[in-house]
Amino acid sequence: MPIVFYLVQAIFRILKINFILSITKIIFGVLYFSFIFEFLLPKLSERYTADWFDVLMYCFGGCMCFLSIKVFKPKNSNYVL
Repeated sequence: MPIVFYLVQAIFRILKINFILSITKIIFGVLYFSFIFEFLLPKLSERYTADWFDVLMYCFGGCMCFLSIKVFKPKNSNYVL
């Protein structure tokens, strides 16, 4: 999840759109990925399998992303998160 959130931030930064990643957006992203990859795709295709451990890891990744952005944010950072 942190890689996805950082890529989204980079895309918005390149497009010069002021994007602030809030806890609400992180929770929505975790729920969205969990629904798509662990519920919907396994129902549509036998190639995908539902694994609830992955949902736990999505939550863990979302927490790590939030901590790295909001709590451990460098003070001399020149970009808005």
